[in-house]
Amino acid sequence: MTECRVEESWAGAILLTILVDLRKKCPLEDSFSSAECSERLKAVADPDRLMIIQVLRERSQCVSDLATVLEKEVTNISHHLQILKNRGIVTSQKSGKHVIYSLADGVFIRGKKQVDKLDFGCCKIELPQNQLKQLVTQPNDR
Repeated sequence: MTECRVEESWAGAILLTILVDLRKKCPLEDSFSSAECSERLKAVADPDRLMIIQVLRERSQCVSDLATVLEKEVTNISHHLQILKNRGIVTSQKSGKHVIYSLADGVFIRGKKQVDKLDFGCCKIELPQNQLKQLVTQPNDR
């Protein structure tokens, strides 16, 4: 690691260096992967994607079941799921003819005290435990 030093001038005042020079001497360490974190935050900044996350908190589902619960087109839900999957928020698993989506382990944390969390490494988003249980039923229960 490069050592950073602040030099003193002959008058005892601190010599200020231009920020660009300082960064060359002592680059800022990105301890929480800013680019990756901002991409994840962008992914959850869409209302439809937040609704998908709310539904997947209750149980894993296929695209058609998500579309039914959320009253959206299958193509739109599929598009949003792909974005969430590319950002590591959602995972998928093939089950016969269907692809089952769920929230990624390590990102989704089932919390205590009525609060779940999405942990992106750089930040955690607290999600009050939702009231969607009545909407999220097994497809055969409808």
